[in-house]
Parts: sequence; C-alpha cells; structure tokens
Amino acid sequence: MGRSTILAAAAAAALAASPVAAAETVNLVLQTRVDADAGSEVFLADFASLDSFLASGSGGEGGSFIGLNIAGDYRIAGFDIYNDTPYLLLQTRADTGGGSELFLADFDSLDSFLASGSGGEGGAFIGINIAGDYEVAGFDIYNDKPFLLLETRADTGAGSELFLADFTSLASFLASGSGGEGGSFIGINIAADYKVAGFDIFEDKPYLLLQTRADTGAGSELFLADFASLDSFLASGTGGEGGAFIGINIAGDYEVAGFDILAKPDPIPEPATWAVMLLGFGAVGLALRRRTLRAA
Repeated sequence: MGRSTILAAAAAAALAASPVAAAETVNLVLQTRVDADAGSEVFLADFASLDSFLASGSGGEGGSFIGLNIAGDYRIAGFDIYNDTPYLLLQTRADTGGGSELFLADFDSLDSFLASGSGGEGGAFIGINIAGDYEVAGFDIYNDKPFLLLETRADTGAGSELFLADFTSLASFLASGSGGEGGSFIGINIAADYKVAGFDIFEDKPYLLLQTRADTGAGSELFLADFASLDSFLASGTGGEGGAFIGINIAGDYEVAGFDILAKPDPIPEPATWAVMLLGFGAVGLALRRRTLRAA
C-alpha cells in the first residue's frame, strides 16, 4: 500500500470516527404555578438529545432562570424556537374577550431570551377569542405554519377534549380573529389526572407532552406520546403510537409551560480531523498527478 493510499485511508477513518452530535435538543420551559417575582418565575431546562430527555431523572443537562416577569393575570401557554427565533405564547389565566387574551412575544435569539428581563424584543396581541371552557395547551410553528393546540380546562370525554387549529402563516396567526384557517377535534381522551403541557412537531412527527395536574413523585409525572404523522395524530383515539414516562421530578411549585424539540445544525469536524483529511486528499491528488505525468 502506497503512502498516499495510507493517508487517504487515514482521512476517511478520521472522518468516520469524528464525534457526531445528536440530531436534536429538547427545551423545557417551567413556570411557577402562581405568580412570582421576576428571576425565579420562569426556568428553561435543556437536554442534549431526545434520548437524554426520555432517560432523564433530573432537570436537564443545562438550564437557567430567566428574568422575565409574567404579568400576574397571564400564564405561559406555549414555547417554540423557529428559524432561531424563540416565541413565547401567553394566555390570560381567566377567560377574557378576544383582543387581549393571547400575546405572542418574540426574541432575537435564544441568548436574548435567556438574558431577557422584559417581554421580548417584539410581540403582539392576537385577536383570537378562546372559548371559555378551553385553554391553550401547546403552540408550534412547523413548515411556516403555526399550530395552536387547545384543551378543555376540565376533563371531558374523548372527541371534544382536544382541538388543533392551524394557520397558513405567522402573519395570518397574528392577524387572526378566529380559531384558525383550519383545524379539527382529536379523538384522544386524556386521563383525568393529566393535562397537556406541550406540543411539538419534529421531523413530521407530532409529540404530546403530558403532566399530572397535581404534583407527584418522579416516574409518573411526565409522559411523552409520539405519533407517526400529523394525520395519525389527528385521527388518533389513543395516547399515541409510542411514548414513555419520564423520570423528571418537577418541583411542586412549578409546572411545564412549554416544550420544544430543536434540530441541531450539522456537526463540524474538529480541526485535527480537517488536517488529516486535507493531508490525505492532497496526497491522493499528488499521486494522481504523478501518474498523469508518467503516462505522458
């Protein structure tokens, strides 16, 4: 085996052995169950991967308190990061008329969100009037379309407990005075002691995060259901094609207020890996050039 062949093989091996990061991260937004002062009211926990989140018995690999002070008559109803912009959807705790019931705050970046002591760099009230017996249970933007998941405030039978409204664009959602351009009731019957704590669509698969209404011990407090497709979710009369309980124990004075699965950018090889690759490819090029000269 020639030296150039050895270097090329080394380059290929280095690329194959280069550590590959997980394809996604998971973010969990917690909010105090009752209004609290800024600095301790909102906490963002992050997990290195979906597998790490499912296996976790703690509050996340990382996380921090956020300086936001949510107005006492509002609660966080949904959280999403889309095109590197974090969105925080707020809803009044009690039913009110359309025009002030929903507010969508947006931030320039995740760092800006984490450092924020205000309601966001931008934001707007949304003219939707949520029926009094429903509340927002999840919010997600997927393929440029906002989705709003509603759940009855009190437990009801399957068929009317969950409603998913969809909008053609973010601008349409912000301007909307109705429940969405489209939407449908979902046949899932949520167990009476659980409520929907978050909703996300990741790689065409919907995920539904459930939390017990009352504080319980770790092991049964959180459940993540996943569905094969959006159509499967809409048609479902069960808790999902798959799912698992999560070992996280949420502090009793907090509850999950938002959930997001975020795709990571493609990993970049380490500098040492690049060096070996370039050396190997350069050697291959030199060998080919020598062969061409000999043939001539």
